[in-house]
Formats: sequence, structure tokens, C-alpha cells
Amino acid sequence: MLSDQNEATVSLPEPDQGDIFLLFNDLPYDFSADLPLPIGKGVCLDTTPQEWLDDSEPGLANYLLPGYSLPGVGLNNCCLRCFHRPNSTEDLSPRDLLFLSVLALRLYSPIGIKIGGEFCLGGNNDRIQDPALHQIASSWNQTNLGPYTPAAIILSNSIAVRLLAVKGLNLSRLQTALIFFGQVTIGFSRSNQLSYM
Repeated sequence: MLSDQNEATVSLPEPDQGDIFLLFNDLPYDFSADLPLPIGKGVCLDTTPQEWLDDSEPGLANYLLPGYSLPGVGLNNCCLRCFHRPNSTEDLSPRDLLFLSVLALRLYSPIGIKIGGEFCLGGNNDRIQDPALHQIASSWNQTNLGPYTPAAIILSNSIAVRLLAVKGLNLSRLQTALIFFGQVTIGFSRSNQLSYM
């Protein structure tokens, strides 16, 4: 299985201008295999770009990851990176693909996650562009689960591919159910009624 992971790692592109990074305050990963690893269409689990956060304008890193510069808080050393460039016929944005990958992770194993913010990778002088704060956390988490493993990432990748295939089937009720489930499990919605449904 490690050879499959290494082959997948080799085929993933290096970070480039226009890539979108989704940063986490908490995304447990065991680091038993090097990153990046594929996890969805044009999305990979990658290392958090700490050097860009450290070199950013004062306060920007704390905006994207609240508490980043506080002593003892620590850095979550993995993030999601979307390197997909959609064409005019696609209706899913890079942000949609990122959150679809988060949904795939949560479908595979409901481990607690906390999303900080996101940014678009700019040029050499301004690496962090279009910063956005999400600050959301998964609303229900199964206890006594270990971190995500490389095998879990590979299986979550398969789930993300299937979720994209479902979208292509035009099954509106199933798509609506997946949207609602995604909103609740990722933490966008705090509605008790929606959570019960």
C-alpha cells in the first residue's frame, strides 16, 4: 500500500499561484506517510504552509487561524489544498471541492475537526490573497477514534469521487440530503431541526 501512496504523491502538483488552501485548527492525521495525498478531484491533504503564515502581514495568520501566534496553541501541520482550475462548464468551485473532501473525510470517520480559514496562493510578494475566516467545527464527533491515517485518506478519496458521481446523476433528493448532511456534520448549520432530519 505504501507504494500506491508514493505513486499518488509523485503525481500531485507542487503548490502554485491560484491554489486554495483550507486551514485547520484541528485535523488529526498520524503522519505515517508523507504528504501530499489525494483526497478528491483536484484536492490533496498537504502540509500547512507555516512559512507563508509567519511571513504574512501582522495579524493575518491570527485571522486565518485564531490564536495562531499565542504560545502553547501549536500549529495543525496539515491542511487541504485545491489545485483544480475549473472550466466554464463546471458548476463546482474550488471551495466546493474542498468542502466535498471534508465531507468525504467525515463520511469515512466522524473524527472531530475545526476549520480555521482559507486563502488563495498569490505571487512571491503577496503569498496570502483573498483570506476568508470560517471558524467552524464539526458538530457531532464519535469519541475514541484515532487520527486519520494514510489508508483513511485514500478511502476518503474514493468517497469524494463517488460523491461527484452522484452529483452527475441529477438525483435531486439525494443531492439535497447530502448538502444538508454536509452542512450539519461539517458545522455550517447549528439547527437542531436540520440535525434531526
